[in-house]
Formats: sequence, C-alpha cells, structure tokens
Amino acid sequence: MSKYIKYLSIALVLLAVIFGLNSNVEAKENKKAKDSDVTVAIVDGQKIKKSEILNVLKGQNIPPNVPMEALYPQIIDTMINDILLEKKVKKAKLDNDPEVLKRLKIAKKQIINAVFLEREIDKMVTANKIKAKYDELVKKHKGEKITHARHILVKTEKEAKDIIAELDKGANFAELAKTKSTGPTAGNGGDLGYFSKGEMLPEFSKVAFEMKVGTYSKKPVKTQFGWHVIKVEDRKDMVPPPFETIKPSLISQLRQEAIGEYAKKLRKEAKIERFDMNGKPLK
Repeated sequence: MSKYIKYLSIALVLLAVIFGLNSNVEAKENKKAKDSDVTVAIVDGQKIKKSEILNVLKGQNIPPNVPMEALYPQIIDTMINDILLEKKVKKAKLDNDPEVLKRLKIAKKQIINAVFLEREIDKMVTANKIKAKYDELVKKHKGEKITHARHILVKTEKEAKDIIAELDKGANFAELAKTKSTGPTAGNGGDLGYFSKGEMLPEFSKVAFEMKVGTYSKKPVKTQFGWHVIKVEDRKDMVPPPFETIKPSLISQLRQEAIGEYAKKLRKEAKIERFDMNGKPLK
C-alpha cells in the first residue's frame, strides 16, 4: 500500500508542476496582452484603450493600403465626442421620453426587416451561384486584350501637336509627361498601367487599341478632359483575377440582384392596387 501512496504522491507533484508551469505561461501571456493594450486617451477619468480603436477599425471596410495612423486622429476624436455626449445623455434621462420611444419603435421595425431580408438573401446567394457568376465573367472577357499605355494631357490641340513634334525629334515620352502633362499621372511619366477597352473613354480606347506597341499617336486625341498624346507600351491577353480575389465583389453584386428578385417575388405573391393622387385606379 505504501508503494502505491508513494507513486500517487509523485504523480500529484508532477501535476502540480505542470499546472504551475501552464499557469505561469498563461499569466505571462495575459500580462503581455494587457501591457500592449495601452491607454490612448482619458476623458473625465474614463480610459480609451488601443484595443477599442482596433475594434472600431475591424468593423469598417478600410482598404488594406490605408495605414491605421492615417485614421487614428479621426477615430479617437469621434470616441472622445461619444463619451462626452453619453455623459450628457445620461443626465438628461430620456429613456422613457415619448419621442425616443417613437424612434425606437421605428428603428426596431427597420432592424427586424433588415435581419429578415439578410437571412432570405443569404439563402439565395449560394456557393454555386457565386462560382457561376465568376465563370460568366471569365467567359465574357475570354480573348479580350488589355493595353499598357502612357499619355500626356494638355488643354489645347496646339500644345498636343507641339509635344508630338518634340517626340518626332527624339524626346523622351515619360520625361515630357512629367513636365507637360496636366493629368494626375504626370508624376509617374503619364503611366496609366494596363486597362481594358471599357475602362477608358471610348475615343481614347479606340485610338489606344488600334495603335501598335511601341508607337505614339501622330494626331492629338480629344476627350472631355482635353487633348491627349498616347504611347502604347504593351498589349496582352486579359487574365481574369483569381476567384478568391474577386469573390467579395461577386457576392456583393449577387446580393444586390437577389434583393431585386426577392422584391419581385413578394409583389407577385401579393394583390396590389394602385391609385393616382386623386384616388383613381391606375392600370
């Protein structure tokens, strides 16, 4: 018996050591997380933590190339204002105010409708429909070309002709764009990157896609923005974006279509009578 008690004692000691180690690791991790959650503002004694700022950012559709530092001042100001306003609101004691109750009733109805519609739309936007939408997009653009071009934008036809004359004498297109172009791409030598026909104005695309690679337009091209001199750098087959990259926009498009379809379905199932402003029946 004493032999078993001895083994049991050893086992208990080992368990105590293991749990002790785990507790220390967990405590260190909690401390690390706590230390990293710094206070970024104090409003009348109420602290605003960095984690709160991050939570606000998570709930926004922010482009990945926008740094947090650029949004931080606006977010912190908004949170400070919210805290100050909340303090005043509490003192006002408007919980049972008739106007508040009226608006809450309206808001509750809108929220219930929104949740119901979201769930119905979720049923309609299936994985198969998303994939079919992508396949449709790929098929639509199959064989389509994209062109890489630069341009120099000026106000008058004469300015454009003068630029073409300089190019004929051997001037560098990108350098001329930097000094002569009034367009937003002047800083990077007029580089427009790759684009499809539909992404540019028709009169611009027509010329750009008819030109040979490595050539510049011998005549100025007029659009609503002014006069353009175009140089084509490259042309290649359009490669559809990867499914996962474009999936969010496909879902958004399908959801919009589904809302219209669901509205038509509701109208079809209902008996609707419409009248003009004088109460006369409308056909």
